[in-house]
Amino acid sequence: MNKMKLLVAGGALLVSASVLAVEQDISIQGKPLQVVTADGKNHSLATCADYLALRKNNQQITSLSGLSARDYAQAQDSLIQCNIQNYAQRHRLVLDSHAGVPPIEQVVAHFPASVALVVSDKDAKQLKAKGAGKTLQEWTPSLELKDGRMVSDQEQVAYAVSQYQVFKSLQGNSLIFITLGSGLTSGTLSTLSTYRLESVRGNIWTVTPVTENTTL
Repeated sequence: MNKMKLLVAGGALLVSASVLAVEQDISIQGKPLQVVTADGKNHSLATCADYLALRKNNQQITSLSGLSARDYAQAQDSLIQCNIQNYAQRHRLVLDSHAGVPPIEQVVAHFPASVALVVSDKDAKQLKAKGAGKTLQEWTPSLELKDGRMVSDQEQVAYAVSQYQVFKSLQGNSLIFITLGSGLTSGTLSTLSTYRLESVRGNIWTVTPVTENTTL
């Protein structure tokens, strides 16, 4: 099984997951995460509570060390989920376990091209210069649906919805997060990127990146 499929299969299990407790283990292969914050200090994070203590003190995580590419993606995703779930708990939001996950072909048809996977500075510069006003599908028109993913054999890239979460407030308002898995079909590079879905109006949806340092 290739790495991209592993990411998608793992993430799909979380779509209807309950809110994480602060005691949630975020270690990788039994070892706490080793992170460095903006003040240059090293920290060892074994649970969500450890991460939230840094957030409470307005610490920004600048690096995760000692991890393979796959473990790095998993660790970063765990921190982001701690961030989201903590916000949901504090604001008494309830996870809608019956929310329908948008198909990946709909996502690439409406997500901005800015979320496209880039592998070099040259690619990043080209995307910044020419990607404005385009959807991900328009940026990579060769993307086609294959086995639940949108795949471009020409560009050797694939995208999939790894996780989709809809939280409801007591007033009925929705807060939506979507995690997009992307990777190269010919190599080991893969990422998990989470976005807050702000609006689905218009051809290009409005999305805001969410990281382990984002204040929700």
